[in-house]
Amino acid sequence: MPRYELVPTPFDDLRTNTSVSQVSTEIGISTELHRWLDLKDDENPNGYQPVDSVLLTRSSHISYLYPLLFNLAGKFVILDSSRVWIIYWYAITFFSFLPPSSTEPFLLILFNVVGLLGRSPY
Repeated sequence: MPRYELVPTPFDDLRTNTSVSQVSTEIGISTELHRWLDLKDDENPNGYQPVDSVLLTRSSHISYLYPLLFNLAGKFVILDSSRVWIIYWYAITFFSFLPPSSTEPFLLILFNVVGLLGRSPY
């Protein structure tokens, strides 16, 4: 498998609990990815990892993400618009959770007065 450089997230000089946690998470993920990327072809003749090692449990992800579309906790109110959008696009892209027939009506309610998609429906 070709190896692509794993570029860390750029940071400013401000260290917070969140940024420290993010760096720790990226290091953990990078370690796992490097193990996969470093496999020799004869060690992995099919060119991919076994399905059970990369299983996406859609129902678990949906169970976690769906309630987050509604009633954000107070500390997340500032992220209201971006959080809903992130969850919405992941749902559409990876889970086919939202039926295509509901996508256009949903997007239409998000337009603000100048026609930009910038507000939360909730």
